[in-house]
Amino acid sequence: MIATRLADALAERDHDVWVGAAAPSYRAISDLIVPRASRVTVRRSRPAKDRFRTYANYHLALVSWAREIRKADVVLSMSPPLSVGTIASLLGAGKPTVYNVQDVFAEFLKRTGKVRNGALLHLLESLERFTYARTSALVTVGESQREFLIKQGVAARKVSTIENFADVDSIGPRSLDIDYRRAQGIPVDAFCVLYAGNFGLVNDLDLLLSTTEALSGRKDVVFVFSGGGREWARAAAFAEGKGNIVLLGQRPVSELPRIYAAANVGLVTLRRGLSSCSVPSKTYTILASGRPFIAAIDADSDVAVIAGRSGGGVAVGPGDASAFSTAILQLASDRERASRMGEAGYRYVLDNNTPTKIAQRYEALFERVVKE
Repeated sequence: MIATRLADALAERDHDVWVGAAAPSYRAISDLIVPRASRVTVRRSRPAKDRFRTYANYHLALVSWAREIRKADVVLSMSPPLSVGTIASLLGAGKPTVYNVQDVFAEFLKRTGKVRNGALLHLLESLERFTYARTSALVTVGESQREFLIKQGVAARKVSTIENFADVDSIGPRSLDIDYRRAQGIPVDAFCVLYAGNFGLVNDLDLLLSTTEALSGRKDVVFVFSGGGREWARAAAFAEGKGNIVLLGQRPVSELPRIYAAANVGLVTLRRGLSSCSVPSKTYTILASGRPFIAAIDADSDVAVIAGRSGGGVAVGPGDASAFSTAILQLASDRERASRMGEAGYRYVLDNNTPTKIAQRYEALFERVVKE
């Protein structure tokens, strides 16, 4: 969705945009949000039955698209995976190249324990350094990521922070969607706490489950889980028989506005020590919906900064179920405050994170690297 909206916004600013994309491995192509602008051309690699083969097909397709890539005035690649940035830097040799760092890949794998093999981590770190060195400019989606890369030896002038955008065109403030609540079995009068997105190892499911358990005696508070991922089965098993959890699972993209409209507050979680590697983009989606967010995340994270700067969020320490529960109860007991925070957060993303504003920042960066 990030690349889609960026492509549309750049096309609206009088640019021709060519996109080389992978076939989706988690949704049907018919369920994807596709570029609307006529000046955006999209090529997709062949679909496959599993993620590994989908990635393999995409990498082969990138090489086959070399001629189209070399016609561009500037080449933008987006992570993950890291290898896309590496291939783009090689295929775009002699062209200005920009690498969007959604996650600091090797460090992320190291801190999460997903990769423990020292030789493999060293190889990935070397690949990152190689990619960064060959790329004209790097874009991080958070200032903490930028500071981390600079500490790792990347020249400060080479790294810019451009936040992800809020999809205000699709998801905007709506009145409470009572009909959707009824249809999904969400109590009409309850304070609805939404966790939507990936249920992965980095998202601290234990914190979410501990919080729902701590608040199970509050009949006026209900949790809604929507999404999927590695930890979804565990979340679903835990929720069985629990009266304060409603499971929505993976829903069509077109349904997201109604999911957020049924909520009173959104949750953002990230395990301790990961904020310099990753910035949860759901933060902007929650704010775009006109709802406040509660985040359990490192105090020095970009999300914590956004919470204070926007007035649309509350940040507590990572893994702190007691503080997380308290923050939820405070908003549940003062729904007018929650509404005011949601309005403040929406104003913040309108001022800073619309697709047009983010496209303007990318456009300025592209113009700079083309001239250098």
